Amino acid sequence: MNFIYYIIIGIVLTQLPYVGKYFRIYNTLIHEIGHVLASLVTNGRVYHIELNTDASGLAYTGSRGRLSQIIVSLAGYPTASIVSYLAILLLNKGYEDYVLAGIATIIVISLVFWVRNWFGFGWLLVAALVSAFLIWYESEIFISIYLNTLVAVIFVESVISTVELIYITYKDKNNAGDSRNLKLSTGIPEMFWSVLFFIFAGYTVYLTIRIWI
Repeated sequence: MNFIYYIIIGIVLTQLPYVGKYFRIYNTLIHEIGHVLASLVTNGRVYHIELNTDASGLAYTGSRGRLSQIIVSLAGYPTASIVSYLAILLLNKGYEDYVLAGIATIIVISLVFWVRNWFGFGWLLVAALVSAFLIWYESEIFISIYLNTLVAVIFVESVISTVELIYITYKDKNNAGDSRNLKLSTGIPEMFWSVLFFIFAGYTVYLTIRIWI
């Protein structure tokens, strides 16, 4: 199946109750891991990650200075965009095993080291069991359908989340998440950062389209 059809499926899935949230949390997890990795790279501290029932998340980190705070706040949205693009690139080249192994690794590391709230822990257990079943069952068709659907949802969410951020920033900048944190760290308005995240997500869409051309 052409990946563009999976994109359509991904858009539909994100709007469904329960099932949609299950898939959307993958994007949330990758977003929060972006913050965690940025904190580790800048010699900061990582406390834990929360994954919530509404598909939102929060990474609790500690930074050593303003520059570190800026880097950590910048990392979330671009990480989700980059990971989705790389996953699509690997799937396009037929490296499904690598994508499945990468997803399983992210799940296990998050389960062991970072996610501590009950819902997040339970969601990770379910995600881990799904990955383990796919690895054990070794069905190329099931693995292909699951991975393409999952990556499509992450790709769609990496873009939609930046659009939602612009809307939130416009309506209530104090609740603009990463953009608000960047405003507090740099003095540059929240909307600048929200639009910047959207532009970066748009650029990954352009790169993704080039894969298919």
